[in-house]
Amino acid sequence: MKTSESFFRKERTALALSVLAVIAIPALNGLGIVSDNNLNLLGRYFCFALAALGIDIIWGYTGILSLCQALFFCLGGYCIGMHMLLKTGTQSVYGSALPDFMVDPTLNVVRVLPEVTGPTTEAYFVYAEELRHSKRISVFRDFLVRKVAESKF
Repeated sequence: MKTSESFFRKERTALALSVLAVIAIPALNGLGIVSDNNLNLLGRYFCFALAALGIDIIWGYTGILSLCQALFFCLGGYCIGMHMLLKTGTQSVYGSALPDFMVDPTLNVVRVLPEVTGPTTEAYFVYAEELRHSKRISVFRDFLVRKVAESKF
């Protein structure tokens, strides 16, 4: 009986902290007490905590390490990073070639040599030889070439 009371007390504490995090922190941001940068960092911390808790629950209750969950979490992080990189392009708020979420606004990044370009990089589109005459491959290759030609890098 004592174990179940302890469990429910911990459950209520976790629920109260979650409600506090979901309601109070955005409200404090709206009032200007918590800055946007700190809110962004807290969001990242909560995402990592959620993934860690999921892995902990699966590993703790079943004894099975779920690498699939870690793979999907990493894939999602990579996709959102690429999305933000493509969304920013060269029109960054801080004047950097990096996306805004990768630049610390307190650093005051200044472009020193805007006329100097970086080295060219070769990219290869690799696929199986059997797919050489595939319509999907040719459409996808043409799409990639068109997007690279449209980019302003």
